[in-house]
Amino acid sequence: MYTLRLLARVPEDKRQEFLESLTTLTAEEGGLCRKLLLEDVTDQTLYCWMGDCDSAEELEAFASSDTFRAIRGAAQVLGTLEEVRIVEKKNQKIKT
Repeated sequence: MYTLRLLARVPEDKRQEFLESLTTLTAEEGGLCRKLLLEDVTDQTLYCWMGDCDSAEELEAFASSDTFRAIRGAAQVLGTLEEVRIVEKKNQKIKT
């Protein structure tokens, strides 16, 4: 599994617009297995948006897509883009 992670700081007055942009842009995106948005609310809210794919090729295709370019653009225009990173998750079993 591969994850594309985007971190962005968004001022309070732009939060709603940023969330609406993400919702609209990712609503019909079929290239991702799973999407997740985490929010740390402070004066400059930190958002962590993640999208998963089964293969590196699928994730690279999404990272090169117009949809992801628009997500990056929304982060840059409405706030500050802190990080974009691709992370490989290895299957690990948790012992109980």
